[in-house]
Amino acid sequence: MVEFVWPYKWSVARLLVISIAITLLALVLPKALRYVFDYVLKGRGATLFGREFQPAGLRNLIVGILASAALLQGLGTYARRMAQTFVGQRIVFDLRFTLFHHLQGLSASFYDKRSTGRVMSRILTDVDEARNLVTGVAVTTIVDCFRLVFVVAWMLQENWEMALVALAIAPFYVYTFYSYRSRLRVASIDLQARKAIVSGTLQERLSGIRVVQSFTREKTEDRRLFSQARDVFDRALQRASLGGQLNAIATCMTGVGMASIVWFGCTKFLAGQLSSGAFVEFYALMGFLYGPLRDLSDLGETIQGALGALDRIFGLLSTPTAVEEKPGAIALPRCTGHVRFEHVSFAYRQGEAVLHDVDFEAQRGQVIAVVGPSGSGKTTLVHLILRFYDPTSGRIFIDGYDIADATLFSLRQQIGIVSQDPFLFSGTIEENIGYGRKHASHEEVIAAAKAANAHEFITSLPEGYRTEVGERGVRLSGGQKQRIAIARAILRDPAILILDEATSSVDSKSENLIQSALDNLMLGRTTFIVAHRLSTIMKADVILVMDEGRIVETGRHAELLVKGGFYASLCREQFQAAPEALGIDLTSSFPHN
Repeated sequence: MVEFVWPYKWSVARLLVISIAITLLALVLPKALRYVFDYVLKGRGATLFGREFQPAGLRNLIVGILASAALLQGLGTYARRMAQTFVGQRIVFDLRFTLFHHLQGLSASFYDKRSTGRVMSRILTDVDEARNLVTGVAVTTIVDCFRLVFVVAWMLQENWEMALVALAIAPFYVYTFYSYRSRLRVASIDLQARKAIVSGTLQERLSGIRVVQSFTREKTEDRRLFSQARDVFDRALQRASLGGQLNAIATCMTGVGMASIVWFGCTKFLAGQLSSGAFVEFYALMGFLYGPLRDLSDLGETIQGALGALDRIFGLLSTPTAVEEKPGAIALPRCTGHVRFEHVSFAYRQGEAVLHDVDFEAQRGQVIAVVGPSGSGKTTLVHLILRFYDPTSGRIFIDGYDIADATLFSLRQQIGIVSQDPFLFSGTIEENIGYGRKHASHEEVIAAAKAANAHEFITSLPEGYRTEVGERGVRLSGGQKQRIAIARAILRDPAILILDEATSSVDSKSENLIQSALDNLMLGRTTFIVAHRLSTIMKADVILVMDEGRIVETGRHAELLVKGGFYASLCREQFQAAPEALGIDLTSSFPHN
């Protein structure tokens, strides 16, 4: 708790000073009431501030003091609201930025296991809950504790017997709060977890709304969300019930305490041991005594909810990344693209290896095709080059540098990737192409688009390069999105290029344009092509044939066909003909360097 609040100590201190000042101003009322009942209403004068006041003058003075206190309270309330908002929003800002920064540094394995919506719930919902711990709980608790100490001292000084009667129920407040604390904490954590599930479902289903509609699964998704939202509803009621019980018990105890003071005070008044003004003053002070105690029970629900949110936030912040830079990691210079895998094995989970003893070398400027059936480890292999994951064993070198010794930034600066389903961000076409290199000029963006065969279709759009692409590029066709992604990679000017099924999901006309753009992109670069369609890799310099995580064959297309091994069988399955009768155009070009 202290570690969480400490960075905001001075802002919280200002908020505390303002809140305490407002509390002290409110305490003017009990003393003013005593003078009204003991002097003004009885037609007696009194001495205040070294001066003698008659009843009328005393009345005016008291009204003036109360009005001034009210004015100052109003100004103080405004100042407190602004200070509270500043502290709260600063906490939200810092926590969200810290979480986002941490999330960007986590490895791909973290996101393989978690729903995006649930992670977003940590950043949005949990951070808001945690903010309440400072602005709504910590400050209120400290101010209430100050008020309790001040009021108890005042009450003991005025009449210690009545003070003891008033304090008799305080232990019951404390006991009740602590008895409900753990149950409220569990209920709050459970509620936040259920909210995260709903958030995950909403994010996923809305992102895939076209799939939902095309398969007419709207009613199924309605039922799914209804069930999950009902869980949230039930858990919210459960937490509210516990909080309500705590509040109800506190309210009952407050009533008992007030009734005890009325009985005891009236008894002393009838015995001539207490003035009416002193009784009214004491009764007013009771509100300042029981108010903080009752607030404690009201805050119980908020406290446990905020602590539960903090548990989840710091749990996320303490999640280590599976891919970390070594202390003193080096920044790679501009590389030529020489890549070497040295006996690399990898497993997503212990004992379930995906790659086994992968060993090969890619020379500068070579085109390396990686083929094999689904699940053979093709995509995993190229992801290891980007250090989305680290090998379980073995090493990967680029230009003789072990990539485990390099900074992630300098490594990934060397690599460009074009995937089967390119991701475009909401924004303009120019912004998406420019994402390839920071501070790229408009002319450089256009040049990249021309090299990617995208300039013509972009300029045909009403707003050209300023055209909004929509979420995930929904306003563009598959071929257009792919060419934007290629332009982005061209602008990056990487030494190493990864093409992951880059032409597998477009029509033949778009494929020709994309293939021509890829030819431009691959010139002078070491290129890894992950492909199911074998017609796209005929002229690769080296074909790595993978099966069950192992490289089972290596060679050029013609060599592998002659061998009549696993690669030849893959060709036979795809083209439904013997290798020598495939009739494939072997002159289809990949650039040689």
